[in-house]
Amino acid sequence: MADRILIVDDEANIRNSITSLLTDEGYECYTAGNGHEAQNIVQQEDIHLIISDLVMPEVDGMQLLEWVRQESRDTKVFLLTAYGTVESAVQAMKYGAVEFLLKPVDFDTLLLKVREHFKSIEIKRELAWLKDQCRQGSCVNCLKLVGESRKWKAVLKQAEKVAHSGVTALITGESGSGKELLARLIHKLSPRASEPFIPLNCGGLPDTLLESELFGVVKGAFSGAVRDRDGLIRAAKKGTLFLDEISELSPNSQAKLLRVLQDGEVRPLGSDKVVQAGCRFIAASNKDLKNEVEKKNFREDLYYRISSFIINIPPLRDRLEDIPLLAKHFLYCQSVKEGRSAPVITSEALSILQTYNWPGNVRQLENVIKHALIINEGEYLSAESFPQEVFASSTKITDFGLKEATNRFERNYIVRLLKDSPGDKKAVAEKLGISLTTLYQKIKDLNIPASTLSEKPE
Repeated sequence: MADRILIVDDEANIRNSITSLLTDEGYECYTAGNGHEAQNIVQQEDIHLIISDLVMPEVDGMQLLEWVRQESRDTKVFLLTAYGTVESAVQAMKYGAVEFLLKPVDFDTLLLKVREHFKSIEIKRELAWLKDQCRQGSCVNCLKLVGESRKWKAVLKQAEKVAHSGVTALITGESGSGKELLARLIHKLSPRASEPFIPLNCGGLPDTLLESELFGVVKGAFSGAVRDRDGLIRAAKKGTLFLDEISELSPNSQAKLLRVLQDGEVRPLGSDKVVQAGCRFIAASNKDLKNEVEKKNFREDLYYRISSFIINIPPLRDRLEDIPLLAKHFLYCQSVKEGRSAPVITSEALSILQTYNWPGNVRQLENVIKHALIINEGEYLSAESFPQEVFASSTKITDFGLKEATNRFERNYIVRLLKDSPGDKKAVAEKLGISLTTLYQKIKDLNIPASTLSEKPE
């Protein structure tokens, strides 16, 4: 859900201007022409932030602030006024105002303050969640918090939708992109969350062992079968069975799995009886299964059975905005597990991580951070702690075409300038020798994350 902001001002042109600014940034905006309207909206909607004029007829901004403090303590307030005094600012802060800004409104300053406000809330929420998950030794629950790119948010939106259905889902993506973690997240969000989640790597076992693992076996079915085994389908009960690299199933196993999906029944090896299968199936593959069907390596009927809902995880190189958040996430989690304070990763190091192509995707990034923590001994983690192949990526751009190489250089250069001049995009535009409008367009075209625009230089 988008962050919700209520703009309160008795001047319509100010309300409309601020609403237009914040709506373009992705915030969900409500408007009120006076304090009474604002109170009604707060009582009916879940408002996260109020931006209110101080001087208004009947219920003014200070009275609204005091009311919000009593009636909706989680809602924060920014006050705007053309009559700024030290006394009124002190009183506003005393009553709990988050910011006190002067009119005429400087849109760059207002936008920076709004971003900083929601970013601080997000960081506090994320740190609390991370601490809890690290204590449990599991990062699956905080997976959905790590990433701000449109592509990753689209993946999470699909995962949340399919979680509440019972259909068989297929997750596709390159090796290391996080298919099992996404499957765990789907399970965790589903009504089956209290039941088992059981993963199986279909390419990790010989065909004979795979069938007994999957379908179960009765004693004496073959040499070595000294006891009955339920198999993973029954062991999953009413939970989720995750079939990773399903393309590696043999034709015989594919046929048996198809029977399970069609009839909801399992026949253990060596048995003439069937038992009910109550679990939900999630499959995954790093291969193009349609292509495997055309090559006759994968059954077409099985493909259509498992592909009722397909989620494709984009490779990490296609969502560069997520790299800083993921890197900091892995840095923090690994530091907690090792019982040490997490070092601060430098802006230069993050920029270098964003120039690398990441053939091993998120798993490789996690391993790079683990490697860097072993090497690093100081309070700051610099690029020199990365493996040589990653460290050298800042100068090795020959793997890209001219346009891609130019975009990567331009993006990293603008990111550095923005971090060196937090909140002052006009100064950045002057350094670049372009107009402020052109800078805004480049920020949009190059997918520079909003968090970069308000970060303090390290």
